[in-house]
Amino acid sequence: MKRLAGTVLFCLGVLGPRAAAADPRLDEKVYDPYVENGVAELETRLGGEVGGALGGETTTVIEAEYGLNDRVSLALVGALGRGPGEPARLDSVGVEAVAYVGQVPALGVDTGLYLEYARGLHGESDTVEAKLLFANGGPVPGTAEPDCREAVDGPGR
Repeated sequence: MKRLAGTVLFCLGVLGPRAAAADPRLDEKVYDPYVENGVAELETRLGGEVGGALGGETTTVIEAEYGLNDRVSLALVGALGRGPGEPARLDSVGVEAVAYVGQVPALGVDTGLYLEYARGLHGESDTVEAKLLFANGGPVPGTAEPDCREAVDGPGR
């Protein structure tokens, strides 16, 4: 029965893919709930659109993070955006926090919380974002993060 289910899922994955619109938030990353005490990180991410109405648009994110203890880390984040044929400009600066909440013993799933506030520049909206972070360290590791992002104000404050 497991073999049949695996075969069906494989066939659906191979035969069923369709074109999908890319996430226009080019600065996205999948987080896990784990925090490392005393560890400093400097990270850069680059995302870009190919084709379509947003073709050539890129976002570069620079993030400096530090684990305050084994439960909480804080980071300063900057996002540089560039449209087709335009110079790069700093679009937002913000602060983010990741907090390890604990493990759900019956499921073996580790949980955490992600919060971010980003101040929009050059007419961009400020945003507040919250995510629940889930990770399982079992034989098939995985992460999930339901996401809630909201613009706090509109352009032209």
